[in-house]
Amino acid sequence: METSNYSEKVCLCTLNRIFGFEPKLGMRLIEHFGSATGVFENLDEVAGVLEYSGKYLVDLGESSAKENLDKNAEELEKLGREGCRFVGINEEAYPNALKEIEDPPLGLYYKGKNAPEDVLNRIPSIAIIGTRDLTEYGRDWCWKIVEEFSRCGIKPMIVSGFALGVDIAAHLAALRYGLPTVGVLPTGIDSVYPHQHRGVAAQVC
Repeated sequence: METSNYSEKVCLCTLNRIFGFEPKLGMRLIEHFGSATGVFENLDEVAGVLEYSGKYLVDLGESSAKENLDKNAEELEKLGREGCRFVGINEEAYPNALKEIEDPPLGLYYKGKNAPEDVLNRIPSIAIIGTRDLTEYGRDWCWKIVEEFSRCGIKPMIVSGFALGVDIAAHLAALRYGLPTVGVLPTGIDSVYPHQHRGVAAQVC
């Protein structure tokens, strides 16, 4: 199932928000009803599928569900105007490696100069993370390591998180040596933290 249909995407985005900490429950509903849209078309049957997870039934009550759908439709439209995309778990662009974990999120928020399908499944990719209290010696080695990666026949994508210290050094080194780089944000897709790294974030994939 591809989440190319806008209605399906809105429904999946809504389930992603509701089941953010237990996405496997949202996935159980999707598999049972055949799609995210199917979940919202059969709200009266949701309780039987969730069984013990009644705490989510408030968000999936008829009035709450409509409110949540409307809210997420507005969010997706707003993000679209800002150049962001919601990538559902069943879309081709969703990272294959992420699907291998026990409880993968139902969707990811993406923003970049390149299409997510050209970035999120790029192989090979290497994560470089570490201390925020980075010494000059550590910074030099971070740059040397990334420089060596740039000499590989197949250039890896450098993954980090825009944080102070090692993270931002890795991104800057990747940009300096011509490697693709992407940041995994600890905040919402519409906010880069710390703020002084927004300029670097604007240059990545």
